[in-house]
Amino acid sequence: MFHCCVIYNPAAGNGKAKGVLEHWLTTVAPKKYTSDKLLVVATERPQHALHLAVKAYKEGYREFVCIGGDGTFHEMCQPLVGKNDVRVALVPAGSGNDLVRVLGFSQDFNPNEWDDFIKDDAVAMDVGICNDEFFFNTMGIGFDALVASDFDNKHNHAFWIKLLPQHIQYYPFLFKRLLFYKGTNLSVNGTPTSVFLLSIGNGRFSGGGVPLTPHALAGDGFLDLCIIENVGIAKRCANLLLALRGKHGSLPFVHTSRFQKLTITANQPECTHIDGEIVLLDRWNISIQPASLWVYAQKSRATLL
Repeated sequence: MFHCCVIYNPAAGNGKAKGVLEHWLTTVAPKKYTSDKLLVVATERPQHALHLAVKAYKEGYREFVCIGGDGTFHEMCQPLVGKNDVRVALVPAGSGNDLVRVLGFSQDFNPNEWDDFIKDDAVAMDVGICNDEFFFNTMGIGFDALVASDFDNKHNHAFWIKLLPQHIQYYPFLFKRLLFYKGTNLSVNGTPTSVFLLSIGNGRFSGGGVPLTPHALAGDGFLDLCIIENVGIAKRCANLLLALRGKHGSLPFVHTSRFQKLTITANQPECTHIDGEIVLLDRWNISIQPASLWVYAQKSRATLL
């Protein structure tokens, strides 16, 4: 049995991560570890989870538990991909909690779902790569990236948005960009494309449960691509409900496919999210590394294979 490093983000979920940590430590951890086998560390700044994971691995830790959101997991696992002696777990404590759906867990921590973790029964998950950075759930260019960027800038939120229930705070930004985003021009594998949204999924959900790539499987060796053409406001609004339900694939201006390698270019830097983390890029070299991260999952509900 390996010693376990628990990395948690105190800021995740507007501060709820600490309560989730305490709940996990009192309900799940004692079934697998004694206190001397657990190291609990908190992130203090961006990219800190990555550095904590590197340090813990060098010190001999081989099990890692992330208590936070998809962004914290994204950071923590960057140095752990491809290491067959490592096992990782994600305890949901963020605002979106989309990746836990892939792994079959509830969006709110439920200690009754952790049998496979307690039994040391992990499964190998595919990992996406964008410009040498790993991603585990989804990435996107255009509309959904801008919405994620708006949502991420919490210090700029109007006071009334902060009064909304957390699970719907995303929607004011969604409607803003739905109405006012002008789209962008990209070259996808050399083909010029006028794009409203381009989403790439290892998992199915982004933006707090929107199934932009509803058929993605994080263990099939492929990434799923969804391109929504830059149509007018009327078509966007008329078909929004279909997209929120994952039923948009049959629309004539929506194009879906599966791939293992893809190159996208733009004439100027475009807002991009990678597992919800925002960057500006003008070239995207995207590929998949199959079965390269050993994760604990609720296997009866996970969308891995």
